[in-house]
Amino acid sequence: MPLLLGIDIGTSGTKVIITDEDGSIVASATETYPLGTPHPNWAEQDPRDWWAATVAAIRGARGSGGVKAADIGCVGLTGQMHGLVLLDEEGGVLRPAILWCDQRSSGSETTSPSCTGRSARSFSPRTTSGSSSPGSMRLRFRTPQAPSSLT
Repeated sequence: MPLLLGIDIGTSGTKVIITDEDGSIVASATETYPLGTPHPNWAEQDPRDWWAATVAAIRGARGSGGVKAADIGCVGLTGQMHGLVLLDEEGGVLRPAILWCDQRSSGSETTSPSCTGRSARSFSPRTTSGSSSPGSMRLRFRTPQAPSSLT
């Protein structure tokens, strides 16, 4: 009977569970990673930490349950809410990811024009400071050391 592998890449860590087809838990593991708050209201993480934790948690669960890779018949994946991950042309991480709970844009409306000439507010009446559009616009227009690919 094939086993099921569940992966949850969350804000505090990656959780992995292996179950049988009836839902009985065979093994589980959790690997945590730091939440960066370099300034008040900021919430950032290094996406490379997500990958390292995912690999370690899968290995940990497989090891504790004596599960071979060939025993896994299905993989389910979930992740944290929206976040902004900036990559270079080769797929390398440019900076820490700005997470869904980041509030650096709160209290200061993002009105700088985007490439379409509209402000973040014109995208949706429900745009919040934790959404990706205000975060990316804030980086583009208010970060002096922004990579040239953002401007």
